[in-house]
Amino acid sequence: MIKKFLLTFLFALMTIAAIAQTNNTIKFLGIPVDGAKSEMIQQLQKKGFRYDREQDVLIGRFNGKESNIRVSENYGKVDRIYIADADVVNEAQIIINYNNLLSQFKKNEKYVELEENVPIPSDEDVSYEMAINNKTYDAQFYVKPQWTDEQAAEMAKKAASIEDETERTKFLIGEVINNLTGVVWFRIADYYGKYYICLYYDNLLNRPNGEDL
Repeated sequence: MIKKFLLTFLFALMTIAAIAQTNNTIKFLGIPVDGAKSEMIQQLQKKGFRYDREQDVLIGRFNGKESNIRVSENYGKVDRIYIADADVVNEAQIIINYNNLLSQFKKNEKYVELEENVPIPSDEDVSYEMAINNKTYDAQFYVKPQWTDEQAAEMAKKAASIEDETERTKFLIGEVINNLTGVVWFRIADYYGKYYICLYYDNLLNRPNGEDL
């Protein structure tokens, strides 16, 4: 289900001039998820992270937690930053941690949800759901797409010419999807009955796109 505020955001494009065009590359700690892996590692070291060359992992605090960070590269360009909690927690605490992170992203105006990410009920049996029902707990937040004045005006013009509301909505959603450049997503991972959160910052423009097939 498309979130109500996303539809509001889409239809607003039909009546406002535009969204300012800026560099829309997804960023991690203010650093574009792009360029050479060695440069990204150096930038993160300047932020205070320690690089373990043997394990190819950066170690430090992120969002208030001790974390392990790995940098992924595709054809010479960084395409993903992977962050994992260094410490594992029990079932009750992982629900709190997951819901807190979810709330933080929902309040962050840099991102938009294409589908509603819902909190985990406090009485959810996470261990049972993951082990028996193979349930995954994850959420996705996309970098808000941006357009020039001309692009926004042209899109609004096309949308206004579509009389059917359902088809107009499909058109606008398609325009958003076609202009997505980055996504942040996270999930709960299991480690021998304890849990931690994995967080991913993906540059969609640098991700593998079947070019090797």
